[in-house]
Amino acid sequence: MGAAAATVSSNHRKTLQDLRREADAACRRADWIGALRRYRAILQGAPDDLDVRLLTADALAAVGERDLSADVYRAAAWSYVRTGYPLRAVVAARALEKLTGVDDDLVDAITTIFADGSSRIARIGARATPAALTEREAPVTSVLLAGPAREVARSAWAQARGVAGPADTPSKFAPAPILSDLAADVAVTMVRASRLRRARPGEVLARPSAEQGSILLIARGQVELTMATARGTCAVGTIGEGSLLGHEPFVGGGPVRTTAVAQDDVDAIEIPPEALREASERSPEAGGVLGRTLRAELLQSVLRTSPLFRGFPVRKRVDLLRRMQSCRFEAGSYVLRQGSTSKGTYLLLSGEVRILVGEGSAETHVLTLAAGDIVGLTSTAYDGIATASAVAVKETTMMFLPADAVRRLVAAYPVLGQELSAEAVSRAHEVQRASMAVAASRDSIRKRW
Repeated sequence: MGAAAATVSSNHRKTLQDLRREADAACRRADWIGALRRYRAILQGAPDDLDVRLLTADALAAVGERDLSADVYRAAAWSYVRTGYPLRAVVAARALEKLTGVDDDLVDAITTIFADGSSRIARIGARATPAALTEREAPVTSVLLAGPAREVARSAWAQARGVAGPADTPSKFAPAPILSDLAADVAVTMVRASRLRRARPGEVLARPSAEQGSILLIARGQVELTMATARGTCAVGTIGEGSLLGHEPFVGGGPVRTTAVAQDDVDAIEIPPEALREASERSPEAGGVLGRTLRAELLQSVLRTSPLFRGFPVRKRVDLLRRMQSCRFEAGSYVLRQGSTSKGTYLLLSGEVRILVGEGSAETHVLTLAAGDIVGLTSTAYDGIATASAVAVKETTMMFLPADAVRRLVAAYPVLGQELSAEAVSRAHEVQRASMAVAASRDSIRKRW
């Protein structure tokens, strides 16, 4: 091997997963050549690992090998297309664009093959599934290349660009979120308007916000979601490839409430709001499909974040939702009136509801509820009498659950009772503080007169 001498020593006892962990650690300390040595060895032992090819391109770019990096990004993108991973293909294409500009042939292939109307998309479509590195228990016989950094980089490039990927590529592919909702010409515009977001483990991808910002479409990696609740910060679930972040404001779901933190290396496609608006304007039909996609994702968010579901077994959440009665309220209509008898609990799916105390011109705004919140919780939890009024701010969709059904669920699932009790106590305190403020204001007026 000459200058590129091979080092075996203890490396021959390591598994491919061991090498992947070592490569990830090398990247975190910016030891890109150390990472490239390990990526090369992994691809020798697992030639169908397309994600390691993508990571090889990242490392080559980090050491300044722009041409080699671009070559591997392009090869990775085409392999993702052939094996049915269009979102990751977009990630590779956007990374490639930073080095060489837009590859029109690549973008056209992604959008033509995976857009709405493509003959390659089917409801029962598949995609190639390479074996996970953790399943490969055989010792690594590949050696870690030593020698000058330039030679290590070129060897890693040669190994990565020469990988063919899984041989059993499907003839039909499963639909891709958003991408397969759009016609090819609209999808091209969307892809070109998108941006690439990448996060290391522990980095925050999104925070709570009332603003309508970009939507993030997760292409690779796992993201943990947390939110502030009456019982403190609460973990509400983990999402991965194909999931959306930041979609709530687009479909009347109110503010984004969750904080999203990368659990491992995460690649996301950032879709700016103007790109969504342009897609809807260019194709009303596509706009309708996009709306349905975002509303379906909003429903999943409600199932994860609402206190009515957080304390309920995951496998039973959809069953519970089906047992609830759908109802709609126009803007300005009362869901509950202070002092009236509450018949049950409402789960807010879309729109906004203001909680008010007082009557007539003396009504005071306490708080605003959005998707996932519960209306009528305190009255259901206590004596059945509404301690505040609830008014729809705009057209609002809710699901109704009678009070006796709520009580049966709480008896069957004590954790649900704990969640709802904490939420009811917190809500009651807010209403009480507002009521005391209103009373104090009235006393002040009386004293002046």
